[in-house]
Amino acid sequence: MGQYKKALNPGLQLPIFRRLQSDGFISDLEHVLNGRGTHTWTFRITDIEIKDKDLLVKKDFSNYLIKVRYSKKSAPKIFIVTPEIRYKQAPHLYNDSSLCLYKPTLWQWENKMSFTKELFPTICLWLYFYEVWQQTGIWYGEEAKHDTPPEVLAEFHGHVQQLQNQN
Repeated sequence: MGQYKKALNPGLQLPIFRRLQSDGFISDLEHVLNGRGTHTWTFRITDIEIKDKDLLVKKDFSNYLIKVRYSKKSAPKIFIVTPEIRYKQAPHLYNDSSLCLYKPTLWQWENKMSFTKELFPTICLWLYFYEVWQQTGIWYGEEAKHDTPPEVLAEFHGHVQQLQNQN
């Protein structure tokens, strides 16, 4: 996924968020950088067109305030600030109430990836499936067990890779 010429570390993601805003995909963009190098962006997603099978659905997600927290030390974490959605109140949330957006065993975030290409569409799909789940009780998106956090899986896969390289 996502081959870029230089690393898009957290600080270099800000222009990407601003571009999403200028292109009309997000509004109310705020950015905070704490003293430890963690960037936090909050925003609302505006009208988005989502293709669900052969159907093109226009959705307004502006009632959701999204928070993205990202540092060089870990993959971005995405939260729904308002309306508040807590762990066990909905499917596909981690213990810290961050969104589970991908199967951790199949895909891992790398600093060279772009938020726009790698995560933004997946956040929109998560919101779409969440709203459908609220109405039907069925999650129509792909599913994977949440037993093991992505950081633990990444560490495990790193150890496996080292063992394979030794043999």
